[in-house]
Amino acid sequence: MSDNSPDSSPVFPPPNIPTVDIDGVHNIAATMNVVKFYVFREDLPLAGGNSNDGRRQPFLQIVMPISGFADVVGFMNKALDKIIEQKLLPPEEIDRIRNSRG
Repeated sequence: MSDNSPDSSPVFPPPNIPTVDIDGVHNIAATMNVVKFYVFREDLPLAGGNSNDGRRQPFLQIVMPISGFADVVGFMNKALDKIIEQKLLPPEEIDRIRNSRG
């Protein structure tokens, strides 16, 4: 007999789930079945200096089925629309995003 008490149900997300800070997507490649892309962080120079002297450092490759990728893009587009609707971004950033979408 299974235990369906509240104490036996999993916590979602679990408290020890990793957090990954991502500044952007470095590149993307797709085949008939799979999409692969690298994410990057903007690493600042260690010796001080201008923040523009940093570099984009790829640190994680994500591989997923193309249908899952399409679902993620749809989810992110809806989230971006909500962010724009709530005016959480300045107008010039919204223009930059819209121009980079396609």
